[in-house]
Amino acid sequence: MMREQSRQPMIDSWIQWILLFGILCIPLITRAKALLFISPEIMVNIANTGLKADVYSYYKWCLLLFITTVLVILFSIKLLSGYRIKQSFINIPLVLLTLCLLISATTADYKNLALFGMYNRYEGTLTYLCYYTLFFIAANTCFNNKSFFTKAFIALSLVIGVNAILNLSVFFDYRSINEAVATSLVIPDELSTAKTHGIIYGTLSNPNYYSGFAGGLLAFFFYVAACTNNVRLKVGGYLLVVISFALLLSSLSSSGFISFAVILPVMIIVLIVKAQNKRKTTVTVISLLATMSLVFWGMNSFNPRVYDETLKLMAPMQQTASIIFNNKEFNLVRLAEANTDTKVNEPINEFDLPEIKTTAGTGRVYIWQKTMELIKNSPLYGYGLDTFLYNFPQNDKHLMSNIGETNTYVDKPHNMYLNFAYGTGIVGFGALLCLLVLYILKVGEKVIKSNEGSVNLIATFFFCLTFMIQFLFNDSVIGTSIVFWILMGYSVSQLDNIC
Repeated sequence: MMREQSRQPMIDSWIQWILLFGILCIPLITRAKALLFISPEIMVNIANTGLKADVYSYYKWCLLLFITTVLVILFSIKLLSGYRIKQSFINIPLVLLTLCLLISATTADYKNLALFGMYNRYEGTLTYLCYYTLFFIAANTCFNNKSFFTKAFIALSLVIGVNAILNLSVFFDYRSINEAVATSLVIPDELSTAKTHGIIYGTLSNPNYYSGFAGGLLAFFFYVAACTNNVRLKVGGYLLVVISFALLLSSLSSSGFISFAVILPVMIIVLIVKAQNKRKTTVTVISLLATMSLVFWGMNSFNPRVYDETLKLMAPMQQTASIIFNNKEFNLVRLAEANTDTKVNEPINEFDLPEIKTTAGTGRVYIWQKTMELIKNSPLYGYGLDTFLYNFPQNDKHLMSNIGETNTYVDKPHNMYLNFAYGTGIVGFGALLCLLVLYILKVGEKVIKSNEGSVNLIATFFFCLTFMIQFLFNDSVIGTSIVFWILMGYSVSQLDNIC
């Protein structure tokens, strides 16, 4: 028995290394893959049956499944070695979440889709089971605290650095670097002869995800730079604050900025209250904010949309609609006015269509309203995760008057919480909220009682808080959610004193 228990530290060490591998590699892996997709419905769009191409999700998903499988095996060996699962506030919510996921998948109309997810997202039941498994295993791992935190810091700096280089190269129009990466690393040989071209903004599929991820890491690095006494971490944190903020701005999306702006006052209060040398901490905070202001000024001077998507908190509304035909732009309003001077005395109103425009949150409020209507129609079990495209009213004529386009299909609610309620029902949604609220209360209490030296726990806590806020505007994606669930499990491990 003693020999078996002595194996637990070694197993925990392996688990830590695999979790670090996931934090580093899953957000970065980006590779084109041609896949045969069988649509559950006949739709004349990219979601119809046929050969599809995915760049950002397939290999991330495969690696997520592989890592989860290995960790489950290691954790099983740990249990057989005599480890007993600790009583924790996460246990009951995780059991409920797992049950709701399984029930929603089995009762969904599109069971295969609910299990695996869309070909370009893979945010189905299997993926969420992997998230919760990694979270649970991390929460039951005895971490070498300083060592793991430093290694996670380095891994996250590499992730944010790669994405910043690619995104900023597009922002500042240095696209030769970007195109070289896209053609040499992203496109495999079997697809190189196809008509593949374009640019790659980074290793995530949407500017909203860069913004939300950068906002969370900005809070993480900001606290480390302002609080740690480790010179290397302080200097590295300061540099990574600049890089994270530059990535956030270059994404031209508001979600990360709003999330960081909400959490920043709380973070500054915690920093100053817990600081032994309040003057030094205050100077550091002011220095960080001043540097961020210079970055903002420089990037906004290059592209004024930076202001529109941050301080203005909304993109400029498109006042007129236009179409492009044969490389020529035609203004629809002017065409309509010109067509009134015809031989027809009275206008023919064959179609009563609303004006093409974008509403609040680039159409998010409209999508949220429609999502809540769907939830009301199936409140108990939901529709199954990642089946949103086939249940959303795509033919609603008011879609164009909220989204601003006529050829756009809504495939996600742009809100992780609503998406989970849609996919698993209100019971699953309640279990998720219970887990997150308990995390905030329990870890928040620990943060309040901790001293200035608890940089690891507090920085991770602020990352998770910021990420929860950005989930109000963004969906879950494998490349970023993996980091959130692992770091949240790490902080729970520190709270429950697993060692």
